[in-house]
Amino acid sequence: MSGAVAGLLRRCRAAGVSLAADGNALHVDFERDPPGELIEELRRRKPEVMAALTSGKVTTPAQFFENEPPIMSCSARRGVIRYPDDRFEHFCAVCGAWGSFGYGVTAERPGRWFCFRHRTLGLDRSADLDEMPSI
Repeated sequence: MSGAVAGLLRRCRAAGVSLAADGNALHVDFERDPPGELIEELRRRKPEVMAALTSGKVTTPAQFFENEPPIMSCSARRGVIRYPDDRFEHFCAVCGAWGSFGYGVTAERPGRWFCFRHRTLGLDRSADLDEMPSI
């Protein structure tokens, strides 16, 4: 993904715009009217945006692969959400592995994230994660 498209996607999030690719269609949802220039740039860069949304590529920082792989449980990362160098990193609220399943995520709130193994806990809004056993 180019830096220009990554910047465009960040600006969409900041403006409360959510994007979804469906076949050849780009669905744009928003709570308030987004700036016109943002919509125009989405139109101009539609092929690049579609490619970014459908790539299925998950990027994780290289240091995790060197020291602590993101797929592995890590109690120190349990529920951590952070934004180093404009990346959005999110870890499982139960075990600290990479959180691939987000619940309650909006442009304004990062929500709660869960790994594959614990993903069903995200459906239970009443779950008290402090009472769940850690790894």
